[in-house]
Amino acid sequence: RAVQAVKATRAAETSQAVQEKPVSPAAPTAPKATAAQTPPAAQKKTTGGHSEVAYGEQILLTGVDIPETTKENKAPYVEGPKELNISINGAPITMRGKSRYTFVDIFDYFEFDLTTVRGSHLVTNIDGRHADYTEELNDGAVIDVYWEK
Repeated sequence: RAVQAVKATRAAETSQAVQEKPVSPAAPTAPKATAAQTPPAAQKKTTGGHSEVAYGEQILLTGVDIPETTKENKAPYVEGPKELNISINGAPITMRGKSRYTFVDIFDYFEFDLTTVRGSHLVTNIDGRHADYTEELNDGAVIDVYWEK
């Protein structure tokens, strides 16, 4: 009940503070308000007069300018599937159907037997340097895949 009373008091204070704030006739619009949910990690009691926030409880943010999501401020923005032209062991390959490609995707386009070890270790290079399987590919990449003896 104490938590409920604190929440009710804070809601009333917030409502009163918003009502008491003078609105300038020159102001185009009122401050934007958004609601966000608190993740489980934030479920904890605090001190200093703050009440506990329960998971799933909505928090109203007023007077906070949150920009709209656009192509310019959302990274990375990809409109859809693209083609990627690369070279694998000297053979030109065009990859299609995805908006992003990683090194492991080359095995959908290039036949290479990974089930039988044919050397001391597998060499995986992009543009002459070691590559991880999850590394992103760029257009024009030169890829080398082979067993080193």
